[in-house]
Amino acid sequence: MNTPEHPEIIDLAEYAAQGKRPPKEHSYRFLLDKSPHVTDHAELTGRQILAFGGMNPDQYSLFQAKRHGQRIPVGADQEVDLTEPGIERFFTMKKEHTNGDGQSRIEFELPPEDLAYLRGLEQKWEAIQDGGQRWLVIRGWRVPNGLTPESADIALRIDPNYPMSQIDMAYFRPALGSNAGAVIPNLSTIQILGETWQQWSRHRPPNAWRPGIDGLESHLAYVDCFLSLAGGSQS
Repeated sequence: MNTPEHPEIIDLAEYAAQGKRPPKEHSYRFLLDKSPHVTDHAELTGRQILAFGGMNPDQYSLFQAKRHGQRIPVGADQEVDLTEPGIERFFTMKKEHTNGDGQSRIEFELPPEDLAYLRGLEQKWEAIQDGGQRWLVIRGWRVPNGLTPESADIALRIDPNYPMSQIDMAYFRPALGSNAGAVIPNLSTIQILGETWQQWSRHRPPNAWRPGIDGLESHLAYVDCFLSLAGGSQS
Protein backbone atom coordinates (compact mmCIF):
# COMPACT_ATOMS: atom_id res chain seq x y z
CA MET A 1 0.00 0.00 0.00
CA ASN A 2 1.26 3.49 -0.83
CA THR A 3 1.48 5.88 2.13
CA PRO A 4 3.30 9.18 2.73
CA GLU A 5 6.03 7.13 4.39
CA HIS A 6 6.09 4.65 1.48
CA PRO A 7 5.36 6.57 -1.73
CA GLU A 8 4.60 4.89 -5.00
CA ILE A 9 7.57 3.28 -6.72
CA ILE A 10 7.91 4.74 -10.19
CA ASP A 11 9.23 2.35 -12.85
CA LEU A 12 11.40 4.44 -15.17
CA ALA A 13 11.18 1.98 -18.08
CA GLU A 14 7.38 2.01 -17.99
CA TYR A 15 7.25 5.80 -17.98
CA ALA A 16 9.76 5.97 -20.84
CA ALA A 17 7.69 3.51 -22.90
CA GLN A 18 4.60 5.67 -22.35
CA GLY A 19 6.47 8.88 -23.16
CA LYS A 20 5.58 10.31 -19.74
CA ARG A 21 7.78 12.30 -17.38
CA PRO A 22 8.22 10.59 -13.99
CA PRO A 23 6.79 12.62 -11.11
CA LYS A 24 9.00 13.99 -8.34
CA GLU A 25 9.03 13.01 -4.66
CA HIS A 26 8.65 9.27 -5.24
CA SER A 27 10.83 6.20 -5.14
CA TYR A 28 12.26 5.11 -8.47
CA ARG A 29 12.93 1.68 -9.95
CA PHE A 30 15.62 1.53 -12.61
CA LEU A 31 17.50 -1.20 -14.44
CA LEU A 32 21.28 -1.46 -14.27
CA ASP A 33 22.55 -4.15 -16.66
CA LYS A 34 19.06 -5.76 -16.59
CA SER A 35 19.01 -5.91 -12.75
CA PRO A 36 16.29 -3.83 -11.01
CA HIS A 37 17.19 -1.39 -8.22
CA VAL A 38 15.10 1.07 -6.20
CA THR A 39 16.18 4.47 -4.87
CA ASP A 40 14.39 7.16 -2.89
CA HIS A 41 16.47 9.89 -4.56
CA ALA A 42 15.45 11.64 -7.77
CA GLU A 43 19.05 12.61 -8.49
CA LEU A 44 22.03 10.24 -8.44
CA THR A 45 25.61 10.56 -9.59
CA GLY A 46 27.13 8.05 -11.94
CA ARG A 47 29.22 6.78 -9.04
CA GLN A 48 26.09 6.19 -6.94
CA ILE A 49 24.34 4.34 -9.78
CA LEU A 50 27.36 2.07 -10.28
CA ALA A 51 27.42 1.38 -6.55
CA PHE A 52 24.01 -0.32 -6.81
CA GLY A 53 25.75 -2.98 -8.88
CA GLY A 54 28.86 -3.06 -6.70
CA MET A 55 30.95 -1.51 -9.48
CA ASN A 56 33.82 0.97 -9.31
CA PRO A 57 33.95 3.86 -11.83
CA ASP A 58 37.69 3.22 -12.23
CA GLN A 59 36.82 -0.15 -13.76
CA TYR A 60 33.40 0.44 -15.39
CA SER A 61 31.91 3.07 -17.67
CA LEU A 62 28.25 3.95 -17.22
CA PHE A 63 25.75 4.75 -19.96
CA GLN A 64 22.15 5.95 -19.92
CA ALA A 65 19.82 4.29 -22.42
CA LYS A 66 16.96 6.48 -23.63
CA ARG A 67 14.11 5.95 -26.01
CA HIS A 68 14.79 5.61 -29.75
CA GLY A 69 18.20 4.01 -29.14
CA GLN A 70 19.99 7.03 -27.70
CA ARG A 71 23.01 6.08 -25.55
CA ILE A 72 24.51 8.75 -23.27
CA PRO A 73 27.76 8.29 -21.30
CA VAL A 74 27.50 9.27 -17.63
CA GLY A 75 30.57 10.49 -15.75
CA ALA A 76 31.33 9.25 -12.25
CA ASP A 77 30.50 12.59 -10.64
CA GLN A 78 27.83 13.63 -13.15
CA GLU A 79 24.34 13.94 -11.70
CA VAL A 80 21.43 12.20 -13.42
CA ASP A 81 17.89 13.46 -12.88
CA LEU A 82 15.71 10.34 -12.81
CA THR A 83 12.64 12.45 -13.49
CA GLU A 84 14.02 13.43 -16.88
CA PRO A 85 11.67 11.93 -19.49
CA GLY A 86 12.75 9.01 -21.62
CA ILE A 87 15.25 7.24 -19.36
CA GLU A 88 14.79 3.52 -20.01
CA ARG A 89 17.70 2.05 -18.08
CA PHE A 90 21.43 2.15 -17.43
CA PHE A 91 24.12 -0.22 -18.64
CA THR A 92 27.83 -0.59 -18.02
CA MET A 93 30.92 -1.49 -19.99
CA LYS A 94 34.10 -2.74 -18.40
CA LYS A 95 36.92 -0.40 -19.31
CA GLU A 96 39.09 -2.25 -21.81
CA HIS A 97 42.75 -1.41 -22.18
CA THR A 98 44.89 -2.27 -25.18
CA ASN A 99 48.64 -2.60 -25.53
CA GLY A 100 49.72 0.87 -26.49
CA ASP A 101 47.04 1.78 -29.01
CA GLY A 102 44.47 3.24 -26.63
CA GLN A 103 40.90 2.41 -25.72
CA SER A 104 38.97 -0.07 -27.86
CA ARG A 105 36.02 1.51 -29.63
CA ILE A 106 32.69 0.70 -28.03
CA GLU A 107 30.02 2.51 -30.02
CA PHE A 108 26.93 0.43 -29.23
CA GLU A 109 25.57 -1.69 -26.41
CA LEU A 110 25.94 -5.45 -26.12
CA PRO A 111 24.00 -7.68 -23.71
CA PRO A 112 25.74 -8.26 -20.33
CA GLU A 113 26.17 -11.97 -21.04
CA ASP A 114 28.02 -11.15 -24.27
CA LEU A 115 30.25 -8.69 -22.43
CA ALA A 116 31.08 -11.33 -19.84
CA TYR A 117 31.94 -13.81 -22.61
CA LEU A 118 34.15 -11.29 -24.42
CA ARG A 119 36.01 -10.41 -21.23
CA GLY A 120 36.68 -14.12 -20.70
CA LEU A 121 38.33 -14.37 -24.13
CA GLU A 122 41.10 -11.96 -23.09
CA GLN A 123 41.31 -10.73 -26.69
CA LYS A 124 40.93 -7.25 -28.04
CA TRP A 125 37.46 -6.54 -29.41
CA GLU A 126 35.53 -3.53 -30.66
CA ALA A 127 31.87 -2.66 -31.16
CA ILE A 128 31.85 -0.29 -34.12
CA GLN A 129 29.20 1.53 -36.13
CA ASP A 130 29.97 1.83 -39.84
CA GLY A 131 27.64 3.15 -42.50
CA GLY A 132 24.53 2.57 -40.41
CA GLN A 133 25.54 -1.01 -39.56
CA ARG A 134 26.85 -2.37 -36.27
CA TRP A 135 29.90 -4.62 -36.25
CA LEU A 136 31.51 -6.61 -33.48
CA VAL A 137 35.17 -7.23 -34.34
CA ILE A 138 37.28 -9.71 -32.37
CA ARG A 139 41.00 -9.55 -33.06
CA GLY A 140 43.09 -12.68 -33.51
CA TRP A 141 40.34 -15.32 -33.55
CA ARG A 142 41.87 -18.81 -33.49
CA VAL A 143 40.97 -20.67 -36.70
CA PRO A 144 40.26 -24.46 -36.61
CA ASN A 145 42.78 -26.93 -38.06
CA GLY A 146 42.80 -27.34 -41.83
CA LEU A 147 42.56 -23.62 -42.59
CA THR A 148 45.16 -20.91 -42.96
CA PRO A 149 46.21 -18.58 -41.42
CA GLU A 150 46.08 -19.93 -37.86
CA SER A 151 44.27 -16.81 -36.64
CA ALA A 152 42.40 -13.88 -38.17
CA ASP A 153 40.18 -11.00 -37.17
CA ILE A 154 36.49 -11.96 -37.21
CA ALA A 155 33.63 -9.49 -37.74
CA LEU A 156 29.97 -10.16 -36.95
CA ARG A 157 27.08 -7.97 -38.07
CA ILE A 158 24.89 -7.17 -35.05
CA ASP A 159 21.27 -6.39 -35.94
CA PRO A 160 19.60 -3.58 -33.93
CA ASN A 161 17.01 -6.14 -32.74
CA TYR A 162 19.66 -8.58 -31.49
CA PRO A 163 19.45 -10.79 -29.43
CA MET A 164 15.83 -11.32 -30.52
CA SER A 165 17.10 -11.47 -34.10
CA GLN A 166 19.95 -13.73 -35.08
CA ILE A 167 23.60 -13.15 -35.87
CA ASP A 168 24.19 -14.47 -39.38
CA MET A 169 27.37 -15.52 -41.23
CA ALA A 170 30.91 -14.38 -40.35
CA TYR A 171 33.56 -12.19 -41.96
CA PHE A 172 37.35 -12.61 -41.79
CA ARG A 173 40.46 -10.56 -42.38
CA PRO A 174 42.85 -11.71 -43.72
CA ALA A 175 40.94 -14.16 -45.92
CA LEU A 176 40.95 -17.82 -44.91
CA GLY A 177 41.94 -20.66 -47.19
CA SER A 178 42.25 -24.45 -47.17
CA ASN A 179 45.64 -25.89 -46.21
CA ALA A 180 45.06 -28.59 -48.83
CA GLY A 181 44.28 -26.03 -51.52
CA ALA A 182 40.64 -27.13 -51.78
CA VAL A 183 38.08 -24.68 -53.14
CA ILE A 184 35.77 -23.47 -50.37
CA PRO A 185 32.28 -22.64 -51.71
CA ASN A 186 30.09 -19.62 -51.00
CA LEU A 187 32.82 -17.11 -50.21
CA SER A 188 32.80 -13.48 -51.31
CA THR A 189 34.24 -10.14 -50.27
CA ILE A 190 32.69 -7.13 -48.57
CA GLN A 191 33.91 -3.73 -47.44
CA ILE A 192 33.79 -3.22 -43.67
CA LEU A 193 35.36 -0.18 -42.01
CA GLY A 194 37.03 0.70 -45.31
CA GLU A 195 38.79 -2.68 -45.55
CA THR A 196 38.16 -5.82 -47.59
CA TRP A 197 36.82 -8.76 -45.55
CA GLN A 198 36.02 -12.31 -46.61
CA GLN A 199 32.32 -13.18 -46.21
CA TRP A 200 31.38 -16.75 -45.36
CA SER A 201 27.77 -17.26 -46.48
CA ARG A 202 26.61 -19.85 -44.00
CA HIS A 203 23.03 -19.74 -42.67
CA ARG A 204 21.00 -21.58 -40.06
CA PRO A 205 17.79 -23.35 -41.08
CA PRO A 206 14.61 -21.25 -40.69
CA ASN A 207 13.58 -20.66 -37.07
CA ALA A 208 16.78 -22.27 -35.74
CA TRP A 209 17.75 -19.14 -33.77
CA ARG A 210 16.42 -19.38 -30.21
CA PRO A 211 15.84 -15.92 -28.69
CA GLY A 212 16.77 -15.92 -25.02
CA ILE A 213 19.08 -18.92 -25.50
CA ASP A 214 21.29 -18.19 -28.49
CA GLY A 215 23.73 -15.32 -28.48
CA LEU A 216 27.32 -14.42 -29.23
CA GLU A 217 28.87 -17.51 -27.63
CA SER A 218 26.59 -20.00 -29.42
CA HIS A 219 27.03 -18.19 -32.75
CA LEU A 220 30.83 -18.34 -32.48
CA ALA A 221 30.52 -22.07 -31.74
CA TYR A 222 28.42 -22.34 -34.93
CA VAL A 223 31.13 -20.43 -36.82
CA ASP A 224 33.85 -22.79 -35.54
CA CYS A 225 31.68 -25.71 -36.65
CA PHE A 226 31.33 -24.57 -40.27
CA LEU A 227 35.01 -23.57 -40.37
CA SER A 228 36.00 -27.03 -39.14
CA LEU A 229 33.88 -28.63 -41.87
CA ALA A 230 35.53 -26.43 -44.49
CA GLY A 231 38.96 -27.34 -43.20
CA GLY A 232 38.19 -31.04 -43.05
CA SER A 233 38.58 -31.11 -39.24
CA GLN A 234 36.09 -31.93 -36.50
CA SER A 235 38.34 -30.58 -33.70
